[in-house]
Amino acid sequence: MEIPDTTRLIHAYGFATDTAGHLQALAGEDEAAQDAAIDHLANAIMHQGTPWPATGPVAEYVVDLLVSGTAHERVADALLDFLDEVLDAIEQAEREAGEITIRGELESLNRDLAAELEGASTEEDVEALFEDEGFDNLVMLNAFLGILAVAPAIREVLED
Repeated sequence: MEIPDTTRLIHAYGFATDTAGHLQALAGEDEAAQDAAIDHLANAIMHQGTPWPATGPVAEYVVDLLVSGTAHERVADALLDFLDEVLDAIEQAEREAGEITIRGELESLNRDLAAELEGASTEEDVEALFEDEGFDNLVMLNAFLGILAVAPAIREVLED
């Protein structure tokens, strides 16, 4: 089980370059690092109930940690809470649009998030991209597709 490469994905505070270290801490023994990792999931990966493009890959990794028993026992309940919050966002996306509608909206934008982020190298570059209202929509549509992709795995873990 590899930590996902989130370096070119964004979370609530810009590029998710800090995320890999937090994910690694979830299986480690350092309690302060574990606490920081849980805080990161709750504030950067799912910010006030809003998913980001990094949310899907991170949620998938959290599912793997829980299923494999690799997550440190101390953080297991917090990880389930994180997945429950992601599931709330999934259910909202399903109610309000669904995958087909989201894909259609994304296609109508005729924009590629990865390509637009490719030209950004700093947090300031990412902030400048958000000045374009269409970019915000592009980010959210990609975030919703990402969490919808891991919905079955999240549901399975939360049902157990």
